[in-house]
Amino acid sequence: MVGVAGDPVASTAGRVRAWVDPQALRDNLAVVRRLAPQAAVMAVIKADGYGHGALRVAAALAGRVESFAVAALSEAVALREGGRRETICVLGGLTEAEQWDRAEALGLTVVVHAQYQLDELRRRPAPPRFWLKFDTGMGRLGFAAAEAGAVAAQLDARLQACCAGVMTHMACADEEDAAALAHMRGQLQALETHLRGAFPEARLSVANSASVVAWPQTRVGLMRPGLMLYGVLPFALDSAARAGLGLRPAMRLEARVLDVKTLPAGHGVGYGATWTAPTATRIAIVAAGYADGILRSLAGSDYPLQTVTGHALPLRGRVSMDMIAAEVPADATLAPGDWVGLWGAGAQAVEVAAAAAGTAPYELLTALGGRVAHGEASLGAAITPQAQD
Repeated sequence: MVGVAGDPVASTAGRVRAWVDPQALRDNLAVVRRLAPQAAVMAVIKADGYGHGALRVAAALAGRVESFAVAALSEAVALREGGRRETICVLGGLTEAEQWDRAEALGLTVVVHAQYQLDELRRRPAPPRFWLKFDTGMGRLGFAAAEAGAVAAQLDARLQACCAGVMTHMACADEEDAAALAHMRGQLQALETHLRGAFPEARLSVANSASVVAWPQTRVGLMRPGLMLYGVLPFALDSAARAGLGLRPAMRLEARVLDVKTLPAGHGVGYGATWTAPTATRIAIVAAGYADGILRSLAGSDYPLQTVTGHALPLRGRVSMDMIAAEVPADATLAPGDWVGLWGAGAQAVEVAAAAAGTAPYELLTALGGRVAHGEASLGAAITPQAQD
């Protein structure tokens, strides 16, 4: 793993650092393209590129995707101020006239999901490019699918020229139970009945990461992959299936060891002494806590950190704001100043950490605190993708 010259974490300074691999981002994009070579890609880099750094991700994927997507106007502004000139779509929409003015000035594309926004578009002499969003079953933003015809009727020639297409969001693409599958089929039926009926020639944007992987019929028009670009899946796959897909983690999160000590039998660890040493036990105190994004719900899960030699260090006691404790096996060599992997490439997958914390990998990726230093590094060769329809 090699740091980039001049990078803030290329040295050994710091307490917690996140290495990001630009080539892994590009390799994961190649997986998306292999699954759907006929569709274009809008790379979702909201929430600071899912914790990887939006500007870093945009630079890695520039020229390889049609556009980028963010959730909020402020995120788009940061990208423009960082020098990005590609098409940027604001998925969350706009609510105030000043926001529309800023979007127009910056040449942004916006999502229109409600009548008040459509009314604003119609009032503007030079409306920005926009996507119309419809709710086909997600229950969040979007015109009701059954309103598609009425919405289409409000688009005069001027607005039709500015309309990039029609989008929706799949609610249950990452679920496998019967109810979820029925819900997905209902969404697809609404898509076919209402949206294609009202907008027969419009470009469609349907697929998120889970849909790209699991629902081939959604791989149309413009796909919006997010999580899978970072080498992470929103659902569990066994190791063989994951290797066949070809994704690889684009981040490794590491933290510094502050001390290694031997506690006697019966000695507690952390607030509340929720774990006590059954025998004399070596404990590593690691410089990461919930202020860095290490969720408190990991406490008691035995989730293991990883040494550079591959030894597993199970967590012990509660996660505190700045520190965690982990048990050091007898055959592991570990000293203050060493780095241990919290999750990501070369350690436990972030999906494993998320399962141990009782949450989704999205939360861990986007919860990294402001004092986590980011840098670029090569995190290993890509897995060779296998043919898959």
